[in-house]
Amino acid sequence: MIAPVAVFGIGNRSRGDDALGPLLLDRMRDWLEARGVADGFELFEEYQLQLENALDLEGRELALFIDARRDSGSPVTLEAVSVLEPASAGSSHALVPGAVLCVYRRVTGRASPPAFALGVRAESFDLGEGPSAVARAAMEKAWELLESLAGDPRTESWQARVSTFRREETPMANRTAQSTARGTQGKGSVAPKAGKPSTLVNPATRPRVPAGKVPATAGSPRSAERLRMIAEAAYFRAERRGFAPGGETEDWVAAEAEIDVLFTSR
Repeated sequence: MIAPVAVFGIGNRSRGDDALGPLLLDRMRDWLEARGVADGFELFEEYQLQLENALDLEGRELALFIDARRDSGSPVTLEAVSVLEPASAGSSHALVPGAVLCVYRRVTGRASPPAFALGVRAESFDLGEGPSAVARAAMEKAWELLESLAGDPRTESWQARVSTFRREETPMANRTAQSTARGTQGKGSVAPKAGKPSTLVNPATRPRVPAGKVPATAGSPRSAERLRMIAEAAYFRAERRGFAPGGETEDWVAAEAEIDVLFTSR
């Protein structure tokens, strides 16, 4: 059974304040298990968002992206995520949440689940350092909000919290478009993380579907099987070019065309 809520903790534990997303994910995991509600949530830790993360939205009712945020005017920000078209989505090597929603809509033909972004104030992303004092203080405030969101996982409830933040932090809301344009959750000039492929598309971590055994699931190419096969084909294309950044969108588009040919030929 697919958990109705997907939560992404984005960041690198080895880069100072960039660890905030994963650290909050750890705390949330313990909280959910202690209250016996872990089955309602699936948690994903990612160095950075990539095209393949669109697959994690399949069948969800809600999605939450947690990430460190440089130059934030508030310790914590909460925003509803809108679909970003490719022209405004930034680098495909490190996608913003809105770009992941765009990929989901493109490959499924359906609207993405309601999604929200929780940003946590950060100031230092030095390799090998722990979270700064500023980040640790912001993380405590973020946990208070995260705890309330997890305790009431309904779209209308989360949207109401966003409205509250907009009233209390008007300057923060006005910065949303600027921070999105700078890159993954407003980290600004921070160097991109290493081009590590998502484990979700690593053939060693999930079953392969041989091309000659494509299931004719209801005759529809918009199946979960199709999405898994596209992700796998895109992975192998990226592998052949050494996972060099900048070609992820082309990998996905080419893989999508390749898999659709297999479906339509059967």
